Amino acid sequence: MNIYGTASDEGKLEMLGKTRGSKKIFAKMVKLMEESGYEGGKVLIDYVGTPDKAEKMQNAILAAYPDAELSITECGGLCSYYAEAGGLLIGYEKK
Repeated sequence: MNIYGTASDEGKLEMLGKTRGSKKIFAKMVKLMEESGYEGGKVLIDYVGTPDKAEKMQNAILAAYPDAELSITECGGLCSYYAEAGGLLIGYEKK
């Protein structure tokens, strides 16, 4: 089970939904990024212990936006707490 969410205006994690299986989550995340204003550009993917998931997310973004500027890093400190083991945090610029 994969759960995805966003930061609310109050700074809390707001759950947006969940999917079964990891294949669906990456396409769903790209769609959510587009719905919130992503049109290509910079993306930062932080991961907690799962660089393979970060790479799959990167590949999903590049499939839709070949010119996207992507960076992948490992979470540290408080970000690791919010992403939890096996999780990703994705930041991107909106247009």
